[in-house]
Amino acid sequence: MRAEELQWQGMRALDRAAKVDVLDRPDRLTICTPLDLPFFNGVLHAVPGAVDEVIEAMTAHGRPWLFRTGPHTEPEVLAELDARGFAVVADLPLMACSLSTSPEPSSGLEIAPLAPEEWPVWFDVFVTSFGFAGGDLGELEATVRPAENPGVGQAHRALGRLHARPLATGTYALDGEDAILFDIGTLPGDRRAGHGRAMTRWLLDSARTAGARTAHLLSSPAGEALYAGLGFETVGTIALHEQR
Repeated sequence: MRAEELQWQGMRALDRAAKVDVLDRPDRLTICTPLDLPFFNGVLHAVPGAVDEVIEAMTAHGRPWLFRTGPHTEPEVLAELDARGFAVVADLPLMACSLSTSPEPSSGLEIAPLAPEEWPVWFDVFVTSFGFAGGDLGELEATVRPAENPGVGQAHRALGRLHARPLATGTYALDGEDAILFDIGTLPGDRRAGHGRAMTRWLLDSARTAGARTAHLLSSPAGEALYAGLGFETVGTIALHEQR
């Protein structure tokens, strides 16, 4: 499934960071980072028979991690995970839409491509929006910033301001005629005002102008309705598994 493949591509891009190790083989795709954030560590793909080896490798890495399964995952892998005490802790919707040209009113958010000197401002809004504040922010920055130039093409980051105050982030990257959207976040005190919708629309319009015909993203369950209102359809799910 194309949507799942593009999610893998986005995580592969983190391999540009010095302390990130991505093992990309036909039988497994794993990522190890210096972060104590489960979403940034784990198994993105494994074939039947490789499950025990990747569990051992991720356990030895010593960081919290997740085993992802999705539309590509063989039923035998799911059975192996169940037998080893893994449980699903979240089901994340994989969503896609065909890019249209329908205009939409803005929330008043002023959105512009990120200038290089604005990176510290963008990063501050990003970590606060996603609840990363309080950890090792230096390691987080060193991990995510090299992904500005991922293997799927240069990442195009955007910063949204209201009355000159930064409060929203977003990013898209291109792979041929496909766009991946990610990093769409709004500061907690500014949510439910249409800013996330405005940022998503801006990213879609920009990706369309750059030549994309289809957009893909991985949503949280809470965000699924927002993206559906912008024309996205749920085409699958990524399940996150933890060992109990």
